[in-house]
Amino acid sequence: MALHQRPGTSVLPRATRSTFSQTRTLTGEKGMAIGKSVPRRVVDAVGVAVKPQLEKAMRSSKPVRFGLEGLPLDHEQAVKWLLALVRATESKTLREVPTADFLRGWYSVGFLYGGLHPDSAFDHGKEISNDIETVPDIDKTEPRLRAPYYLQSGWPVLLAPVAKEAWRRYRARELNENEFYCSEAVIAGMCYRNPDLIEQVRQERERISL
Repeated sequence: MALHQRPGTSVLPRATRSTFSQTRTLTGEKGMAIGKSVPRRVVDAVGVAVKPQLEKAMRSSKPVRFGLEGLPLDHEQAVKWLLALVRATESKTLREVPTADFLRGWYSVGFLYGGLHPDSAFDHGKEISNDIETVPDIDKTEPRLRAPYYLQSGWPVLLAPVAKEAWRRYRARELNENEFYCSEAVIAGMCYRNPDLIEQVRQERERISL
């Protein structure tokens, strides 16, 4: 069978019982795409396979509204805000930190450490551990965010002064109950680490609002 072809291209005849288009043009230039070279059935199968993932991603991209302003957007920002309070502690200026800045760092504690609770910081106990097997990896540049920590309360020793200052401000009514316990920050951190929770949180809040 004779074929007429242009320089730099190859025209292939239709294959019997094939799902390819009747004519496929393959370019001979390096780096150029191959046009119409994927069988229709393969395209359909791929589309069916990825559709649920795409729909899930689109749902997860819808923002979840939280009841607190100034929550961290991601892990990096939370670490940055928390370390600002650590530096203020070390320079003995923690009490002088403006409320808005303190709240950003305090919310970052909830965002990063979902297992910590302000009430447990009221009495840390005396035993300290450096075992980090069950402690989340917070920031490699500041290992003290992981250990040492108090066995009784679970709080890192580095953050004990921050928790103490939060208690002081709460008792002085500088922080309200939602700001102090900041459960919304904990949920935001959980959703950031596990995006599959976003849709569950959204549905639950929609159900409650009905």
